Amino acid sequence: MKLLNKIRVILISCVLAICVFSCKDSETPPAGLLSAAQMRSVMIDLYLFEGSAQVKNIPAGDTLKNLYYSQILAAHGITQAQYDSSLVWFVERLPMYEALHKQVLDSLEARRAAADTTKQQKK
Repeated sequence: MKLLNKIRVILISCVLAICVFSCKDSETPPAGLLSAAQMRSVMIDLYLFEGSAQVKNIPAGDTLKNLYYSQILAAHGITQAQYDSSLVWFVERLPMYEALHKQVLDSLEARRAAADTTKQQKK
């Protein structure tokens, strides 16, 4: 676990260094980072998992939780470093991140409404 934490600290440091030296004017993420559509898709899956983990009382830092995060990122064909770097890039452009986050929440709300409708129809 200590090695994993050291790796995360190194990755976050690298991400911050990249952000400090990167151009802040661009509306398109640089090569190697996720597009807004990719980021939205990954965030939706991560939020869905977080909701499940909360219901199942899986604590933060749990090995199982870390495994699921890794599997979600792998399913999207990205690394933790790519996700972290992309997240930092979007957060630095707060209006873009807020719009992206709203799209994620709207999508999750639409899924919840569809699930509620399906439940009602089955009764």
